[in-house]
Amino acid sequence: MINNPVAFAKIISFCSAIAGREMEPIEINRIMILIEDYRFVPSNDPFMTHQVIEYIRAGKKIEAIKEYRSNGIQAGIGLKEAKDAVEAWKE
Repeated sequence: MINNPVAFAKIISFCSAIAGREMEPIEINRIMILIEDYRFVPSNDPFMTHQVIEYIRAGKKIEAIKEYRSNGIQAGIGLKEAKDAVEAWKE
């Protein structure tokens, strides 16, 4: 849920423009809840996939590191780099 009224107003405006009509705040709240539940947070890191993030959120650090490393194996991502990336995401 967004606690910043200015940010919330901007989101309402944006969603209303996309929908082509004025959206009610409750509709925006529902959208935000769905986004938070299925949060696929954009990342500049191509190896930080949705699966890695889900493992992190579930507290499965080892699985997250393994998945991250397998995503970046072709790029030469090692165990330390994968561990550092996963730990940095948690913070």
